[in-house]
Amino acid sequence: MTLHSKASVQAICAAVRHLYLLPALLAMQAGAFAQTATAPDLSAAMLPSPVSGTARARAPGPNETVQIVVRLTDQPLAVAVGANAKRAGSKMTLAQRVAYMAMLKSKQDALSTQVLALGATETSRVSKILNAVVFSTKVSTLPQIQRIAGVVSVRPVVTYQLSLAQTVPYIGGTALQTAGLTGAGIKVAVLDSGIDYTHKNLGGSGTLADYATAIANPAVIPVGLFPTAKVIGGFDFVGSA
Repeated sequence: MTLHSKASVQAICAAVRHLYLLPALLAMQAGAFAQTATAPDLSAAMLPSPVSGTARARAPGPNETVQIVVRLTDQPLAVAVGANAKRAGSKMTLAQRVAYMAMLKSKQDALSTQVLALGATETSRVSKILNAVVFSTKVSTLPQIQRIAGVVSVRPVVTYQLSLAQTVPYIGGTALQTAGLTGAGIKVAVLDSGIDYTHKNLGGSGTLADYATAIANPAVIPVGLFPTAKVIGGFDFVGSA
């Protein structure tokens, strides 16, 4: 385990899973699985009434600022190395992977130069799971960004508000809370390939500069960046640091 995550993709992946197209903004500017066995009766676990949703917010005006994910044509590294690369073996050597990442960066740099010239601000970029750059820009610039060579799609980063009014009772959490079991004081361990402790949602600054400093040398933990108020410690179980 290394404390230096290869990329901070949690926020972007979460946004991508919930993205919807921007037709209004850009203009303005398995079938069901066949069951072969009798399904268990889960009626007791159902909510007493249908879950209600909120209406989609109005489309922002041309001078309003939005966050967008701009996806590029080239495949991200995880796709380029081939399916199930960890078990079946990568289609690329280490040198080829490094060269491929450099190529993606070069094209992302070129995209960023053009988008920044429109008055936008780059907020983040990813290249391993998704080949995309995230910008904060005015709605009026969206058609121009969509027409840039190499751009596959322009989609919004959607902001969701936390709502536990229905999910907590649904999973039985209310009964536990009533019994005094709130989770206060519980520590959570993340056993994975790493965590981006510079991420804003994890107590970091959220800046590209701090992220670049954190990944510059996997053997060195930059003073002042780790630990954070949320990521309070960690261990390197595989000796990569």
